[in-house]
Amino acid sequence: MLLTAGPDTSIAQPTPGRVEQVLRSLVASGDDFAILATGDQHYVQTAVVPGQDVYFDLEYRDGSSDLHYVAADSRPIDEVVDVFLSYLRGDNTWRTRVEWKRVRQP
Repeated sequence: MLLTAGPDTSIAQPTPGRVEQVLRSLVASGDDFAILATGDQHYVQTAVVPGQDVYFDLEYRDGSSDLHYVAADSRPIDEVVDVFLSYLRGDNTWRTRVEWKRVRQP
């Protein structure tokens, strides 16, 4: 697994505590996104909703642009942390915790 946040943070094999720390510090650190990836086209990602600092957009990709999904609505940081930690553990609760909508490609 690889956790990246903003242009300067890249952590291989992050611990659950480090994932939570990075996510909770996104706004304060000036970073506006984070990605937790198991491979090139397999990841969950979040970004600060522009103009807000308490809600985040959430997406995941499961192998290709045809399998790219976005959360139906923005999520508070506690839910984003839960999704990322579930993804890190390799369980599937993150898939059912959020209502996902497929991103249609042009």
